[in-house]
Amino acid sequence: MKFKLGFLTFLIPVFCLYSTSQVFSASPGSELFKTNCMACHTIGKGKVVGPDLKGVNERYEEAWLLKWIKSSQSLVKSGDTVAVSLFEANNKVVMTDFPSLADEQIKSILTYIKEEGLLAAATAAATGSSFAGGQTTGEPLFSFSFSETILLSLVIMLLLVVLSLSISVRKLSNELSDYYSGNRSEF
Repeated sequence: MKFKLGFLTFLIPVFCLYSTSQVFSASPGSELFKTNCMACHTIGKGKVVGPDLKGVNERYEEAWLLKWIKSSQSLVKSGDTVAVSLFEANNKVVMTDFPSLADEQIKSILTYIKEEGLLAAATAAATGSSFAGGQTTGEPLFSFSFSETILLSLVIMLLLVVLSLSISVRKLSNELSDYYSGNRSEF
């Protein structure tokens, strides 16, 4: 019984840490979006500096998006009608060029945008509350960043270790008390 309790005390925190790291591991697209795009764009939460990117994968072809993200002004200056209209629709605010991003990196950002857009739509449908333009009013009950999730997992593990140690100390105290009181049948 003692072995099982100790093994479970070890196994439960390891499982918690592993499962949260799997669920909350950040995709490359997520990290690239946060680093390069989040300052000007949202996904399903409305316009910031640049337009909301929810549904961008459906509105534009991938090849065009690759060119736009690498150098929007090159497309505008070339007379691309879609690029010119998008530039004008956003008050002629120049989008930052990202020529150093590889096509695969941009594709991973686009995949992330698509997934987050679907998640925003599902959240809006589940809460039954949305505004025109795709903004949702339903916020998740709990929303933790990756580092907060790891910290929470560590706190839970620490609590489990403390609980396990307190149980062990109590059992050891009882056994020592029994030993010194004359009940030495277990030793």
